[in-house]
Amino acid sequence: MSDSRPLPTVIGPTENALRALLTRTLSMTPIAGYTAWVVLNTAEKVGHESELRGAVESQLHAEPAVIDHAIADLRERGMLGADGEGITSTGAAVLESARADVRAVTQGLVGDVTEADQEATRRALDAIRRRAEQGLAR
Repeated sequence: MSDSRPLPTVIGPTENALRALLTRTLSMTPIAGYTAWVVLNTAEKVGHESELRGAVESQLHAEPAVIDHAIADLRERGMLGADGEGITSTGAAVLESARADVRAVTQGLVGDVTEADQEATRRALDAIRRRAEQGLAR
């Protein structure tokens, strides 16, 4: 049986529920919300803060002030270095612990979804995201 709902009516509510679940999971950690989560994950990969802002902006499509606020908060909490050098050992430990929490929650969501269905979902969502990003670039 076919599901004839338009994809946006599935993607939007799914995104909202997943974001709320992530926010609730992060609320039990020192990471203050979604933007800080993205900043900390990105900081681990890019290193220096000069690269961090641009990388986070391209992921979140958020205003620079929102990103700067998250960076400042992470610095105050000791998770990012004050000198702009990126994630601290405290930040790495917090991130590792939070990722374990997120993995556990995620496993509960996808545990019985076949790998083939997960792969098809990844391909479809990646294609939709790429097109959305192309639209944003215009």
